[in-house]
Amino acid sequence: MTFPVAAPVGLTARGWGFLIGAAVAGVAWQVLELQDLRYLMVLPAVMVVFSLVTVLSVAVLSRVQVTVRVPASTVTVGEPVVCPVVVSARWRVRVRLGWALDRQMGILDTVAATARSGLAETPVQFRPARRGVQWCGVATVEFPGPLGLARRRVQVMKGHEILVVPRALDDVPAEVPGPVARQAGAGVESGPVTATPSGSPAGSVRDFRYGDPVSQVHWKQSARLGKLLVNQYESAEIADAHVMLAAGAGEHPDAASFEIAVSATVTIADRLLEEGYRVILHCAGHPDSAVGPCTDEDAVREYLAVVGTVPDVGVDGGLDAGSAAGTVVVPEGGADVVVTGVFTDALADGLAATGFTGDLVTVSGGTVAVGTPQQVVQQVPQQVPQPVASRASGGRR
Repeated sequence: MTFPVAAPVGLTARGWGFLIGAAVAGVAWQVLELQDLRYLMVLPAVMVVFSLVTVLSVAVLSRVQVTVRVPASTVTVGEPVVCPVVVSARWRVRVRLGWALDRQMGILDTVAATARSGLAETPVQFRPARRGVQWCGVATVEFPGPLGLARRRVQVMKGHEILVVPRALDDVPAEVPGPVARQAGAGVESGPVTATPSGSPAGSVRDFRYGDPVSQVHWKQSARLGKLLVNQYESAEIADAHVMLAAGAGEHPDAASFEIAVSATVTIADRLLEEGYRVILHCAGHPDSAVGPCTDEDAVREYLAVVGTVPDVGVDGGLDAGSAAGTVVVPEGGADVVVTGVFTDALADGLAATGFTGDLVTVSGGTVAVGTPQQVVQQVPQQVPQPVASRASGGRR
């Protein structure tokens, strides 16, 4: 599929106005037989032709060269990115650069630039609106004609591929879902490690969170920075935390719901990493259904940058109703956190079949609910699944 661009050579609105004016003057000359109207007909037409010839010749003879320098190969959704664009030519010429973020979406913005015999650098700022692998760069160079009557647009396609990663979601409750949150309650050891810190101080600190023992507070650093800070501990064994992003199309009513779920997964993974866990991510909508263990935020974001929803096939006994037929994407040990858009019947069946005892996170309607499946149902009543018995006569949806 070719890049969608306008005609390479054409008239501007002012050029069409001149051309129409010449035609009107010609008709008036024939009707009124006034000799002076010939000049009003010929002059605009000559100016339009001169402008067309100029833009055609300048585009060829100036030999404009464009180079795009992408500051980073990985950027975040919604954050401003500034790319320096170097434009050079045989002589000074004014051009307009057509900036694009996708080869199939067309021009997003045009930026005025001046090409000269030396290297003229023009900064281009953009904000990627969606995640994934995207091409960004200069798609076209436009040469404006004299008096603004004509223009020529040359397709150059100079750019690079970048990976746009999701950003974290601020609306997730402060409590860290997963092994730490579950074990900090009534002392039930349902996760991979205990919540009591062990080992020796790692030499780093983090912000104080509700439930942290007072004995962990680093009083000198807290007094110096004016906020409570606690010691980070090195443990002899780092535990894994399994985070599952449900990717069934039926679990997300629209694309916006899935994007919020992806951002919520980023936030949860970041918090687990801060707690010292290695995060293993699972999603049926990724070429690699699982990745990990991730020990840094970049690995988490790179994995989630390319996930997508998959058609629902109703896999019995699987945690994700959107998984491929016969594929169970949940690890044998289960998942510590499951993130979904809505708590569907199929997802409820999958959770029950795997004996899920972790945390469920839903992002339906922009409201983030965190807790056990029973707690989420209480927080979001409209997500109550139908009992299995009541669906027996109607069959599985």
